Amino acid sequence: MISQSLTDWELIIANDGSTDRTLHIIEAYAALDPRISYFTQHNSGIAVTLNKLVDRARFDLIARMDSDDVCLADRLKLQLEEFTRSPDVFAIGTWAEAFGPGGNRIIAPPESNSDIRDFLYFGSPFVHPTVMFRKSMLIEMNLRYSEWASPAEDLQLWFEGQLIGLRMRNIPKVLLRYRQHEFNSSTIASLWRQRVEWRVRCGYLRKIDGLRVPLSVFKLSRQPLARSIPVIVRGNKRTGINTRESIYALVYLRMNQASTMAGKLLYAIILPLLNYRRSSLYIKIRLREKLLNVSKSAQI
Repeated sequence: MISQSLTDWELIIANDGSTDRTLHIIEAYAALDPRISYFTQHNSGIAVTLNKLVDRARFDLIARMDSDDVCLADRLKLQLEEFTRSPDVFAIGTWAEAFGPGGNRIIAPPESNSDIRDFLYFGSPFVHPTVMFRKSMLIEMNLRYSEWASPAEDLQLWFEGQLIGLRMRNIPKVLLRYRQHEFNSSTIASLWRQRVEWRVRCGYLRKIDGLRVPLSVFKLSRQPLARSIPVIVRGNKRTGINTRESIYALVYLRMNQASTMAGKLLYAIILPLLNYRRSSLYIKIRLREKLLNVSKSAQI
């Protein structure tokens, strides 16, 4: 942050129950730069901590950042320029380069507000640490990071923002290096996040498309389609829930869970029968990321 080309900023650090030398490092930087402030608390969880940081911010534009990620020098400058050109936009993210145990890869989420809205059906349309948003709009619309949605509190915020008509976009340029940890992809962490994301998406599907999707679809998504679809059909006859809606939800959930690009595209082939625009968008975004990473590898 200190090396940003934009110099008019404040950095508020939350020391969320660290047990190493983190506090000493923070104190050293705060003593050297008056733009840096901090507070210490017992471990309170990501949503609670993010809300506290938002409350303490003096500027209207708030840039989200994790402690172990790396901002490129022009990140704040370019996002500020975008907000200046677009006073009606609530949130602006960027592309990112992920690095860590799994290697390096470019994450290239959709740019336009309409594509972001449709991409929410498949995953988060932002790399959360790249996002900058307007505090004034957050307050005006009474939005907060939801504790119940953690660790998918960001996804819930984007859903709520889209429901009330807030505009969002991404800058199609890598402006942050996003550190990935082994725990991020561990089975327990992955399954828990998927379950929470499914709860968030179910609510969104009900509000946007009027779909009623039972939480049991999440459990069935871990089984082969040949076994799960008959269970859905029998269960929906008892509950009155539309079978096509449940199968639609099941297929794109399975696509999210697929670990390989081939697996994801296999389910994406089925989805155009259910919703062509959203499915073709998903395929376009994932293929674009694949091509960007192939090009990057060739340059290296």
